[in-house]
Amino acid sequence: MQTLDTELFETAPATSSTNNANGIVNSVATSYIIERPSQTGKSSVYYVRLSDDEHAELSVSVRALDVLRTSKDDPATYVSVNLILDKNSGIWGSKLRKYSTLREVLEGVAAKLRKPHKYVRGRVGEDLSVKQLTAINQILSAIGVSQIAVPAK
Repeated sequence: MQTLDTELFETAPATSSTNNANGIVNSVATSYIIERPSQTGKSSVYYVRLSDDEHAELSVSVRALDVLRTSKDDPATYVSVNLILDKNSGIWGSKLRKYSTLREVLEGVAAKLRKPHKYVRGRVGEDLSVKQLTAINQILSAIGVSQIAVPAK
């Protein structure tokens, strides 16, 4: 009888713990890219499923940005943050039928982060598109806060 070479194929490390048949996981150890068909266009859309730590960091950052853009306690911060948010994001908003500002992207991301996640049990906040995460990173960079890494494809 022949022996099988078990080292023939490399196995990728598991990106999540407890993977069920329906794709629901309990946690995400490392961030990764997911490709899904577009609901409106012909090309695929790339989404980022952030690790639990990065997802928590994103949630805190978006909540803080939301407070900074509305709180008039510090007028200088209020004005500077709102000037940043009025810039064009470069993302075509299919629902808006125009290019979105960073403010509109922030509002959309904040709304996504309030919804329950379909595939990560117990997580509040959906996956972001790569373009949305890049726009959030633009805002974070402009105000001098560390960015959230976009994983490689």
